[in-house]
Amino acid sequence: MWLSADGHLHTVAVPDPRTVVSLELSTGRPLGRLPEDHLTRLQTAVEELEERCLTEAATLPFDAATEAAFENQPPGQVRVVLTGSTAEEQAASLVQQVDALPIRWRLDQLMALEDLLDEVV
Repeated sequence: MWLSADGHLHTVAVPDPRTVVSLELSTGRPLGRLPEDHLTRLQTAVEELEERCLTEAATLPFDAATEAAFENQPPGQVRVVLTGSTAEEQAASLVQQVDALPIRWRLDQLMALEDLLDEVV
């Protein structure tokens, strides 16, 4: 993610979300085998994280040199491993791991997580 001089946030579109993020269960079970309410809770957590990320990113100061380093650059690949057995525990583990990501890559990776969840819901 980078800022333009006019204050707009930009992300890199990735054709395959797996190039920037993997989402797995600590149990090794396929994500698609989660109960529907677990998947719905994960989607809600991702949406809430996106909103928070946008709010946080909007406060970043603009510096042309800093932004040039991120412009059109895809984020590195991150592995998110969901722990816990309840929908709330799994959502909390997702939030904790995403919050630990650098703000500059977080929005791109959240969008990829959203795409991955859309595939299994």
